[in-house]
Amino acid sequence: MRHSFYVPENLDINALLDDYPFEEIEGFDERYLYYLLDLVSKIPADNKDLISEDGYVPFNSYILKSWVHNYKDYIKCLIKLGVLETNDSYVLGIRSKGYRFCKKYRVALTKIPVTNGKLAQKLDDWCERNDYSIAAAQGKSKLPSTAHSQKQKQTGVPSHFLSIARWFKPSIIKIDVDGAIAFNNGEYQYKATDKNRWDKKPKYDGSYTLKNPHTQYIAG
Repeated sequence: MRHSFYVPENLDINALLDDYPFEEIEGFDERYLYYLLDLVSKIPADNKDLISEDGYVPFNSYILKSWVHNYKDYIKCLIKLGVLETNDSYVLGIRSKGYRFCKKYRVALTKIPVTNGKLAQKLDDWCERNDYSIAAAQGKSKLPSTAHSQKQKQTGVPSHFLSIARWFKPSIIKIDVDGAIAFNNGEYQYKATDKNRWDKKPKYDGSYTLKNPHTQYIAG
């Protein structure tokens, strides 16, 4: 499968749904639950500036509705199941509501293949843009140039990495996946035991906030 969702490794969504009236959700598809859970790690992975001290990740309603028209029902489901929790705080046009995994599910992630054709097609379309931002959802971001797209096909390197990859030979680049995972795990364990070790995020006034280590960990 080309696309995958990343969800907590200890999550058994089917077991949780045994006692939930999911039939009340129009056109219910459990894979939309996986999509929403995937955003908790995908959004901060795409934009590290969104990693906050409390670990809540902003979900933009415009984007959600373009993917799942009744996303509010699915989010309500995940909150009732005790998988997600929300700060229930937003400012229209400025700040979106934030969501994070409940304490039980703040663990490592596991990969779930995307088997929903409609979602897979949307992911394909957005990958063409190489942009998961609000601007892309609103159709304001530009598609990659033809030359850029051709270069991507020739090298197999995503266009947003081409400026870096041009200094290397993409055909011989090897990623030490196990090593990267081990490093990420070690960083999380080191930071999680002492808040003084949390990374700082500078603010315009010279002060700073902290970055939640678990959010950093799953955004890896």
